[in-house]
Amino acid sequence: MSSEKKKVHAFKDDALGELDAVGIAARIKNKEISAKEAVEASIERAKDVNPHINAIVTELYDRALGESEKGHEGPFSGVPMFFKDMLMVKGVPAYHGTTANKNIW
Repeated sequence: MSSEKKKVHAFKDDALGELDAVGIAARIKNKEISAKEAVEASIERAKDVNPHINAIVTELYDRALGESEKGHEGPFSGVPMFFKDMLMVKGVPAYHGTTANKNIW
């Protein structure tokens, strides 16, 4: 029996390609893709990978899609991102990495 673990990655042939945040921001700025397309691709990648890595505690996909349709300013405007549950984000529980905190926050 092999003790080798299955490798998991999120790269796909989608709006994000193999780009980093700078590349995605450039594609959005140049109107090659919309912020919504970037968010949709990010959500699909997250849904594929999260069952293997269990990194997303609170799914805010609908909120992210709504935010993607708003105009934002800044160098990374429209670039999807995920936050660890250690940060205080309005309307989102912060468990600080453990379900032991689930009922106190």
